[in-house]
Amino acid sequence: MSDESPKETTHTIVAGEHLFRIAKAEGFRTPKAIAEAPANKALLKQRVNPATLVVGDVVTIPKFEPKATAAPIDQFTKLTVAASGLFLNLVLQDTEQRPLAKRAYRLVVAENNPAGGFTAADPIDDVTTDKGEIQKEIPAFTVEGELVVHETDDLKSSEIAKIKVLVGVLESANTIRGQQARLNNMGYFAGFSEKDEPQLHWAIEEFQADHKLKVTGKFDDPDTQTKIAREHGDLLPSEKVS
Repeated sequence: MSDESPKETTHTIVAGEHLFRIAKAEGFRTPKAIAEAPANKALLKQRVNPATLVVGDVVTIPKFEPKATAAPIDQFTKLTVAASGLFLNLVLQDTEQRPLAKRAYRLVVAENNPAGGFTAADPIDDVTTDKGEIQKEIPAFTVEGELVVHETDDLKSSEIAKIKVLVGVLESANTIRGQQARLNNMGYFAGFSEKDEPQLHWAIEEFQADHKLKVTGKFDDPDTQTKIAREHGDLLPSEKVS
């Protein structure tokens, strides 16, 4: 008799993928089982944040084993199921790094459609916090969106910014493209490709000076990479780039 039990597999990351999306596609409610798989330990130590994988990374997918539980048939049984959503977390600031507080915004995101193209979700209308923050749950397979920010807390006020939001394309903080994206998001023009190394060098020097780091302009310094990622908001204070 052949063994038809589920087996461990591997998945190669393509553009726009992150661990949460992969977990949902493989039937897991959360990314925890994949993140804690022993075979992924070395990769996630290198990437630190599982939301910032790099195209070509190989992730091991553990066996998916549905759980069973016994319960009496003559009474109600409460079952608690672990689950987590995909959240978009943003902080909006002006060119002086002051928060865009109490600003009305409209967020529209879109998922990949299996039939081709994109399917847009219903618009999300809200107001930023006193710190200029936005935190919203978005569909698991969101790939992009558009954020329109207004001058006041009224959606009828003038638009002051229209921002394209890309989900799943932020590379790890220890890559050139990952550092460029974070620095650009924070207002340091760092270029957009690996050919723009001189511009990245100048942007890192400016960032290091602003944050009281030794000014070297080097993009292979783990301390600077960690500081960039923390200021950008995708590393916890206890985490660091190796």
